[in-house]
Amino acid sequence: MVFLRIVRVISTRKAQSLLVGFGASAVGIATTFACSSVAARERKVDSSQFMAAPLTDATSLENSMNDMKSRMEVMILGVQADICRRLAAIDGQEFRVDRWSREEGGGGVSCVLQDGTTRTLRVNTNL
Repeated sequence: MVFLRIVRVISTRKAQSLLVGFGASAVGIATTFACSSVAARERKVDSSQFMAAPLTDATSLENSMNDMKSRMEVMILGVQADICRRLAAIDGQEFRVDRWSREEGGGGVSCVLQDGTTRTLRVNTNL
């Protein structure tokens, strides 16, 4: 399962979570088609645009851009980076980034922005 979750913890310690579904909105559909078609045409993965290195080796991604899983990984990491950079520009702080993987396969990238009080903003991906 691939999804992008934006979590904001408010001062009452209750978490509000917003799941962003890419097939459910016009923005998501446009992002999916634009990223997929560009990546498939270029066959070059620029991992410097992401918050962390992709879970799949960049060479493997470039060689399998016709595969939906590879295109989805590139798209999800690109959208996560775009959201994080825009939120960081608004807030004036940088996200802490944690790239993680599971032994049984898969993993993700967790990005956290915390101002030292109780306000926390997270943009996480699980692939």
